Amino acid sequence: MNFLIFLLSTDYILSHSFICLGLPTSTSFG
Repeated sequence: MNFLIFLLSTDYILSHSFICLGLPTSTSFG
């Protein structure tokens, strides 16, 4: 469970960081 939470939190942080940077790659994560 901890591993799943880690993956979700990492994906959440990465997606938001990409959105903050305004990179088009943010759309790739959905």
